[in-house]
Amino acid sequence: MPVTISGTTGVDLIKDGTVVQADLGVNVAGTGPAFSAYPSIAQSISTAFAKIAWQNKEFDPTSAFDAVTNYRFQPTVPGYYLVSGSVYFGNVSTLTVVAIYKNGAEARRGMQVAGAGATNNSIVSALIQFNGSTDYVELWASSASTQNTNPASFLSYFQGYLARSA
Repeated sequence: MPVTISGTTGVDLIKDGTVVQADLGVNVAGTGPAFSAYPSIAQSISTAFAKIAWQNKEFDPTSAFDAVTNYRFQPTVPGYYLVSGSVYFGNVSTLTVVAIYKNGAEARRGMQVAGAGATNNSIVSALIQFNGSTDYVELWASSASTQNTNPASFLSYFQGYLARSA
């Protein structure tokens, strides 16, 4: 027999052993900010780190991702966010690097070394704490030689979500 826990308003928080998403409070994991973005066009990346322009949003229910000007995620809910990104470089035989920048400084780095003529996906993921007001993250990339990114949404993407409120 399933256990049902009722709040002060009598709303069932658990039905058949599962949490009812609609009954969760606002700005908690499960209802907090989340986004997924991808680029519109290929971008030329060289040895100097460059911010990737993520012009398309697959979703952004709280409008915390700027896909027009700064290409950054700046949630207004304090907490711990899982942030990840992938930048796809085609036909490279050199080191490529992606990095999550928090508030303009490199916070986490991922990289990939590909063999001759290979394709290359550089990926990074990290749990990042946000203060809910001024903190933001961006995804940057660099390459040992000039390369073009691939803008396909299933290859190059930037994503994040509230994993735990503060």
